[in-house]
Amino acid sequence: LALGRVAREVTRPLQARFAPRQVTVHIDDNLQVRGDPTLLRSVLENLLSNAWKYTASQSKAEIWVGRDTDPDGAPGAFFVRDNGVGFDASRVRGGFQPFRRFHAASEFPGHGVGLASARQILARHGGSIWVESSPGHGACFYFSIPEGDAPPRRPEIDRT
Repeated sequence: LALGRVAREVTRPLQARFAPRQVTVHIDDNLQVRGDPTLLRSVLENLLSNAWKYTASQSKAEIWVGRDTDPDGAPGAFFVRDNGVGFDASRVRGGFQPFRRFHAASEFPGHGVGLASARQILARHGGSIWVESSPGHGACFYFSIPEGDAPPRRPEIDRT
């Protein structure tokens, strides 16, 4: 699956919906992954719509979609990074559970299920998601999906 292409497809309606707001989006076109196209599109929809939402107060909003490299140059985790409001990363664990939020609904509307959904989809693919963030410094959501021919598996449910 060409993840960069999917990210561009997901970004277009966000740009149209929130025009005339200008958001600069940097997408690496060489992102390839194996997995269910519909489910992985949903992951990008959740992460990119969150990035769009949380950069609303920035005069020069920017969002990046890419992939890190390990110190030895091997491909690392995929990421969606923004220069938005950020949040206290010590509250992360609860943020990946349904209906738990990093910000009050009065500040940023939403249902509180996007990150939990992304987590479940990535777990089904044998992957994971984590975040680095601090208030006022944006957020970077990293996610991994194992390479190879392993079929998606049923996720373990973390009830904590």
